[in-house]
Amino acid sequence: MASPVVCGIGQASVDVLGVSPGPLGADSRAVLREVSIQGGGGAATALAAAAALGTTARLHASLADDEFGRLALRGLNAAGVACDHVVVRPGQLSPFTFIVCSPDRRHRMAFRTAGDVAAAEVDLGAFLDGASALLLDASDATAQLAAARAARARGVPVFVDVADAGDGTLELVAAADVLICSERFAAEVAGHGEVEQSLADLARLGPRGVVITQGDAGSVGSFDGQTLRQRAFPVEVVDPTGAGDVYLGAFVAAWALGDAPARAMELASAAAALSCTKLGARAGIPDLQEVLEFLAAA
Repeated sequence: MASPVVCGIGQASVDVLGVSPGPLGADSRAVLREVSIQGGGGAATALAAAAALGTTARLHASLADDEFGRLALRGLNAAGVACDHVVVRPGQLSPFTFIVCSPDRRHRMAFRTAGDVAAAEVDLGAFLDGASALLLDASDATAQLAAARAARARGVPVFVDVADAGDGTLELVAAADVLICSERFAAEVAGHGEVEQSLADLARLGPRGVVITQGDAGSVGSFDGQTLRQRAFPVEVVDPTGAGDVYLGAFVAAWALGDAPARAMELASAAAALSCTKLGARAGIPDLQEVLEFLAAA
């Protein structure tokens, strides 16, 4: 039987990461202890995780025909993400991020450019053909709203990941079937002391399911009126870059493969934890067998 198709729209980029030999500070100069260059971007990393967990992943994003764009495409192809709907624009700059981690990995300095590639139109009919799920990273909430509405009109569930409130974000959330958001977004939009009340307030915006990710405290969700709590799994953290994106991709993959919300949250938490054991957003993404073995030993 063919694996379910998870489509994603949003950011694809390149991350250049390094580990400093000493504390981070202004006007410091040092030789980095470790360096990694790999793919990044919210939707792209989420789809890499979804592919690793056994789905067919399909991305729409915009890149330039520069070296960063070529690196991003090579990374996506290596991760098993279909790039037929990635638009490559000539003579522009692809997005990239430079990240320096402290030796104990507790602190990071990140310098990011969004590049100058504009969001491109996509044939939503062809892009969503056969899709079991659509994930959106809210990197351009206004542009992604049309895709969310088109997917729901086709009966394709929409999963929206939001870190911060911005232009068009609430409209995109209203068009989602499931919202996965940070504690920061929950505090901005539904600032209550009780997490259950925040979940209820977020659900009233439109989604039928809500998950709030809480870092070391795990995640909490609400589905069909039931509150679900998922602990974070302890690991030796090397770098948490991209953990939230991996959580999103693993959750959507589990959902598309038929798992209940509680199981999807468990698999997503395990995948996100394992992703933190290597430097960078992509290097530590586990496959389904690794996740299952990790859970069996947890």
